[in-house]
Amino acid sequence: MNTNIKERMFKLLEDKHLTPAEFAQKVGVSRSYAHNVYKTISAEVLLRIKETFPDLSIEWLLIGSGDMYAGAAERKRQADKDAEVEQLKTDVEQLKQKISLLEEVLSLYRERESARKKDVFTTPTAKM
Repeated sequence: MNTNIKERMFKLLEDKHLTPAEFAQKVGVSRSYAHNVYKTISAEVLLRIKETFPDLSIEWLLIGSGDMYAGAAERKRQADKDAEVEQLKTDVEQLKQKISLLEEVLSLYRERESARKKDVFTTPTAKM
């Protein structure tokens, strides 16, 4: 998507749910500033924007390269890893429950076998 600074500025305002007037107040510029940005932003205003929105990628704002927010790709990878870890924790808990159930079944089976063996040795056999 090939956009200019003004379009990206309005995308930022939309993403942050700000009006141009709210943006101007937060950053410390005139209300018409966001409407008049076309090709460049002064270094002073860039610094104010970065201070106000520290997660904003200035590279994205100036030239449209990369993600709107610095580290967005890394945060997504981390979120994916976190989700995978949570799924693995759930899987482990389910496996623990299955193991516990199987141990109970095995214990009952062993008790039954032990009782059967006792019966075999204690039951009198018929004489031939």
